[in-house]
Amino acid sequence: MSWLPGEGAFGLVCKGTMSGPKGMAVRVAIKQLKTNAIDEEREEFLREMDIMKQVGRHPNIVTMYGLCEEPDFQCMVMEYVPFGDLKHYLQNLRKQVSIYSLDPAELQSFAAQVANGMAHLESLSITHRDLAARNILVGENKQLKISDFGMSRPGVYVKMSKGVIPLRWLSPEAIKDNIYSTKSDVWAYGIVLWEIVTLGGFPYPTVCDKDLLQYLLDGNRLEKPISCSDEMYVNAYCLVLLSFSVNLKFFANRGRLDDSDRDIRK
Repeated sequence: MSWLPGEGAFGLVCKGTMSGPKGMAVRVAIKQLKTNAIDEEREEFLREMDIMKQVGRHPNIVTMYGLCEEPDFQCMVMEYVPFGDLKHYLQNLRKQVSIYSLDPAELQSFAAQVANGMAHLESLSITHRDLAARNILVGENKQLKISDFGMSRPGVYVKMSKGVIPLRWLSPEAIKDNIYSTKSDVWAYGIVLWEIVTLGGFPYPTVCDKDLLQYLLDGNRLEKPISCSDEMYVNAYCLVLLSFSVNLKFFANRGRLDDSDRDIRK
């Protein structure tokens, strides 16, 4: 086994192999609980295991192949996704091409794939709570897979404890009232679209953390990026971010984006 870059709040990740169909070696990522994890971190890790059991298999969500729940050792054996997270993929792409010459079909495909994965979670009444480009992995043939379910919860979730939160990906309701639901995930999806179009840009770059909630309550939103087509902005981005109270569903967005994706590829 070899260690992979990155470390979660309570987990370490290493790369290994397991025996697949017909005895073929399959590369996997093994996520294990830190040996010095406190009780709260252990509970979070076990909760992520339970969420992954519910999620099952979907082409746009990282797959859990198996797990170990021994008293002194807990780990998840996950699908290995070779090209890292979407944020760094996009930022590396920025170094290679002009932001004004991106392939609209690729951007539309990315948007549709994330919507497909989130629609699956919505169908299971699972709220991700930490959807961001950094938590989406890039696989073979640019297949995107949503990952990192450490903050996920079933149904609508009211956060009671304090801790680190993905502030710039949160809806005003989530920041102000600590209420998380499909609606807050849809909001985060809109931020992900902005990250995709800006090739890994930092949301609200001119607004400091302490001023962000009031900035949003005043009706301000992320500006339309120069490289974002009017079609994509109207069909997806605008529908998510310009409404203060988000009432959209991933199933609706998925159908709209799939139709646009097919039109672009004709």
